[in-house]
Amino acid sequence: MPKTVQTLIQICLFKAKPQDLEASVNLLILAVAATLGLFIIRNNHLIEDDILFISLVQVGLPGLGLKLLLVLFSKPERWLQSATALYGCSALLLLIIIPFIMMSDGSELSQSNLSLTKIPIIVSSLWHFMVIIFIFRETLEIGLVRAFFIALVLELSFATILLKLFGDQLL
Repeated sequence: MPKTVQTLIQICLFKAKPQDLEASVNLLILAVAATLGLFIIRNNHLIEDDILFISLVQVGLPGLGLKLLLVLFSKPERWLQSATALYGCSALLLLIIIPFIMMSDGSELSQSNLSLTKIPIIVSSLWHFMVIIFIFRETLEIGLVRAFFIALVLELSFATILLKLFGDQLL
């Protein structure tokens, strides 16, 4: 297993930091491409129209949010490693979520009952959110509570933007 993948797994397990990754444009491009490809696969099962465009927006928003945070916290030099961590960890966690999404049909995910396929999706989604908090905490050198609220505000903002742009296709 490549060292980069091992480091990304360690970040997902909260044992390594984004700064432990190589600062490489090629690595960032690979992480973004992997995340985009996995979003397309995931969205292909959930969405009927505009899959590529919706996937591009879903991938672009977190990168823009991270870039804004790094500027606001005067840490723009951390972009490569932090973005690579964000996208690389997202790709790894999407690999976990996608099989469960494919095992369920789209209508099952929108229903309020708790099924065996929903539990791993919910757990993986919560884990992904915790990884984002961890990446923000380490990258911005802030406390856990502050990182939680920043991540929460960003995720809610992204969800609002996605629903405003694509509400009909996402619901």
